[in-house]
Amino acid sequence: MKTIEAKSLRNIVELEKIPAQPGIYRWYAPLKTLEKLSCSFPGFDKIKSRISQTLQHGGETYYLVYVGTACRKNSGGVRKRLGWHVSDKHTESSVRNGALSTLRQSISSLVAKNQRAESATNAVIDTMLIKYECFDLPLGAPATLKTIEDKEQELITKFFPILNIRDNHPPYPENAEFKKFLKRERSASKKAALGA
Repeated sequence: MKTIEAKSLRNIVELEKIPAQPGIYRWYAPLKTLEKLSCSFPGFDKIKSRISQTLQHGGETYYLVYVGTACRKNSGGVRKRLGWHVSDKHTESSVRNGALSTLRQSISSLVAKNQRAESATNAVIDTMLIKYECFDLPLGAPATLKTIEDKEQELITKFFPILNIRDNHPPYPENAEFKKFLKRERSASKKAALGA
């Protein structure tokens, strides 16, 4: 697995260094960003204390907040997927059609209460680290999907990353409540972005 600063991928030369192969990636946030994402949610200290998957970088602790995959044929592999998460544009069309990166939907909803808030989302993303792993498998092949999606589910089940919604069923009440809170925030911030 390789670890990179998310903001480095805004540089096309750095992005091109990532293989266009299927894989899995994890997003980590420093404490200051984690607190920003928590939105002063009651019980968030308990949630933070349960985040056992951390990284050390530049003297800071980074906490696992999101797990994603790039294994389907149309995903374009890890390079394209990470480039999408880092540089996706918050157009009215992408918000309306749900084409905005799910990671960016969650971040913009929590920090700006509006899914059109591209600058606020970029500011958060630029503080984060990404750890990724690529596999020498064909994109979209059934064995590739099974291998990578099983690994994603294993990580979500083990660590309950706070920004993962799909297939994330935390047994802890605070984590479960935060997931419901995040879903409500995403719905409200999409409406705010579209003036609904």
